Amino acid sequence: MGRINRSTVTNLLLYNRKLETVFDLLGRKENDVTFSLGWVLSHSRTFLGQLMANLFPHCDCGQPDEIRLQDPGKDGGYTDVEVYTANARIIVEAKRGWSLPGEAQLKLCAARLVPPVEGQRTALVVMSECLSEYANSKLKDYVLPVPVLHRSWKEVADLAQKCVGLGCQSEKRLLREFHTYLKGLLSMQDHTSNLVYVVSVHRGPVQWLAESPVDFLESTGMYFHPLGTGGWPKEPPNYFGFRYDGRLQRIHHVEKCEVGVNLCKRFPDQYRGGDHAHVLYTLGPNIPIPTDRTIRTGNIYPSGRVWAALDLLLTCQTISEARDKTKGRQPDIGV
Repeated sequence: MGRINRSTVTNLLLYNRKLETVFDLLGRKENDVTFSLGWVLSHSRTFLGQLMANLFPHCDCGQPDEIRLQDPGKDGGYTDVEVYTANARIIVEAKRGWSLPGEAQLKLCAARLVPPVEGQRTALVVMSECLSEYANSKLKDYVLPVPVLHRSWKEVADLAQKCVGLGCQSEKRLLREFHTYLKGLLSMQDHTSNLVYVVSVHRGPVQWLAESPVDFLESTGMYFHPLGTGGWPKEPPNYFGFRYDGRLQRIHHVEKCEVGVNLCKRFPDQYRGGDHAHVLYTLGPNIPIPTDRTIRTGNIYPSGRVWAALDLLLTCQTISEARDKTKGRQPDIGV
């Protein structure tokens, strides 16, 4: 079967959301991603073989035997994905978003892999949105009887893309669909949301940057915040709004989000704030604010961060007014 000509495909919408791949029929929750991964592993020996080779370099893992999804155990829990081959066995813990499984959870999974069959390679594999550099720095502190490896969903998506050129014709379409599905999931960004996360940035000097935060924002087109502390969003906003000098200055769409970035390594000449992990956003072009309008801050704490609908933000007199009217539309929004 050849590659689909997208121009001949009629748009399919589910709950007013366009479906790009067959996997989108399942959805985008954690179990949906897990089941999609299991399906591709079972239907593409190329992808399965490349994944095992990536996890166990220079080791012949042998032919695939069985793949189990959410297999219950005697401990009352269940694993996400278990992969059996002739010479290897892995358990995959698939996480949706920025969280990593705790040591207690991984110990339960590890118990299923010990004692290993003689000559069999084993590993726990965590898959999440986090950069592997950050995830490995956290997971290495766990005391477990089997190796714990991490692969980001981006790495998994890239591997699927690589396998498109290696697989047989029947695998190519499946792998393309899976790659598209994973790329759409990365960073969990809700591309249909019109909510703007409005934050305050400093124009003056700060100890942790060589230039002011405003200058960094304008020179790099990037913004960052700490990971896992301070009440920051656990899912990337679709839009960021930036306020300084007492008013709204800029609105940007988020083009890319990286989780677990070490800013000391990424910006060695600019960042001076230690090696705590951050979320780094690459921003799209500035959305023009009407030149005849000044949108003041209003009733917001100097360092306060709020959610506001894009249309209200551009038509209200103040950011706080837009925040309050957004709350009226969506009472459960965290504003």
